Amino acid sequence: MRPHCSFITNPIPVILITGFLGSGKTTLLLRLLKKAIQQTLQPAVFMNEMGRIDVDGAILLEEFPSLKLKKWVDGCMCCSQRHKVERGILDLLEQKPDLLILELSGVADPAQIHKLLAMPSLKYRVELNHVLTVIDAEHFLDYNSSFASDRELIHTLHQQVRTATHLIVNKTDVTELSMLPQMYRALSRINPSAQISACVACDINLDSFLHSSAFPVCYPEQIHEPAVPYTDGQPNTNLRILTHPDPKVIVYPHASSLFSYLELMSITVKLSPHPLNPTRLEQTLIHMGSSLIRVKGYVKSSDGYLYLFQGSGERFVWRPTLLSTHPYLVFIGLELDREYIEHEIFHPV
Repeated sequence: MRPHCSFITNPIPVILITGFLGSGKTTLLLRLLKKAIQQTLQPAVFMNEMGRIDVDGAILLEEFPSLKLKKWVDGCMCCSQRHKVERGILDLLEQKPDLLILELSGVADPAQIHKLLAMPSLKYRVELNHVLTVIDAEHFLDYNSSFASDRELIHTLHQQVRTATHLIVNKTDVTELSMLPQMYRALSRINPSAQISACVACDINLDSFLHSSAFPVCYPEQIHEPAVPYTDGQPNTNLRILTHPDPKVIVYPHASSLFSYLELMSITVKLSPHPLNPTRLEQTLIHMGSSLIRVKGYVKSSDGYLYLFQGSGERFVWRPTLLSTHPYLVFIGLELDREYIEHEIFHPV
């Protein structure tokens, strides 16, 4: 049943984009924005990013300088300082957009965003029409074994699939075709009702997602409140960024299960203005193995030009940019060693 509203007749349609780190969420967002503008819609974006420096927001503004954009960095907006996220969304709604797109961090639980949008201040002002979950086809089937020791992370990955209205299986060009049927079966077991699209670089037909007449996703009357994790036998009721000896290292507790306590580290490294050798940089990152989940930032290459650099697994993308910024990289992973990273980047063998 559509939510009843007695005082707002035209709630703003919302598209929620979710998916694990490096799956291609921002690529999908860029495509959605381009398509929306082509259809003369005025979109607004609330974006959640891990790390002290905003990389993805800079990508959006380079492409769409006049975009209505709010950003939440240094944490996951589904579980930390939710009132600030609420305020940011309300600020965007005051600008009267035709469409609101929320891009979550790679470790956010979309079910918690359902609860956020159902708050009294937002419930009748927005209407969640689509939940688009981007799946990294190359790595999805490996997650259960790669992160087997962390039930919380597996739970979050499954939640991203379970809450989707549409599953976008991305990067099929670098995936063995024989593995796709197994992946589709695994996704369908978790979420049998979602539509599934396979693609490269999130290149799918987006028209249906921009129709304001789309039937809204139902808000559950009651969403199960996750169990509070325990630390040293005591419940931890104060979810916050944990301290670390290095103030430039951020540790993210992401708690929505009794069984584990996921700690993702984000390290931002300001690079020398001197060029880096692309091959050496990529080799250094590959050598870090599974501890490095995601890397992104801006790098001055050996040809003297600045590039937007992004990596996930052993796949790296270099894109020329006209952005004027000091070179830096944001590393996201488990048990990262800042000294090792800086030594290997600045003093490669």
